[in-house]
Amino acid sequence: MVKRILFALLVLSSASAQAERSDILIAMGIGVGPTDANFYAMEGDVYTYERPTSVASFKLGGMFSPQHAIYYQYRLGILRMYRSDWDDNGWGLSSFSGLGYTYYFKPTVGSPYVETAFGVKGVKLYEHFPVGVSEGYGALIGAGNEFNEHLQMGAVLEFSDSVNRVNRESLRLMTAAFQLEFKF
Repeated sequence: MVKRILFALLVLSSASAQAERSDILIAMGIGVGPTDANFYAMEGDVYTYERPTSVASFKLGGMFSPQHAIYYQYRLGILRMYRSDWDDNGWGLSSFSGLGYTYYFKPTVGSPYVETAFGVKGVKLYEHFPVGVSEGYGALIGAGNEFNEHLQMGAVLEFSDSVNRVNRESLRLMTAAFQLEFKF
């Protein structure tokens, strides 16, 4: 009798970990972390800011094998900027749109994973910054753990290099964020 109970507990506890992933990947996520911004002006001046960022993400794609996913990814970040000589604080929006890839180390649910994405980046800064949108390229790398078929958590490092169309200033952003993703 004890063997049957232990066997039943073993099967029940491992049931979710042995589940297969859905062929279609739809995910939404939220994250927070610091962003470093470097502004390169035409005159050669460099301005550096570090600020907190909140990020929301969306993924739509599919699994082309039990361990490999390809998807479209869109990320939207809200940036806050602080400086002692400003009467009020500046803020901005950053967006990333591109193609992403995730590799899961195990073919069943409940696996560590690594991810990467490449695409285009847009940044719009408000308050104390010139009018215009900076546009350029972006990339991200990340790693984390998939807890079950609907929840995974990880860390992402996002890089971008963009140029303002109005004044030709260069803007480089690097964001490190912890993110929580919900898969449907």
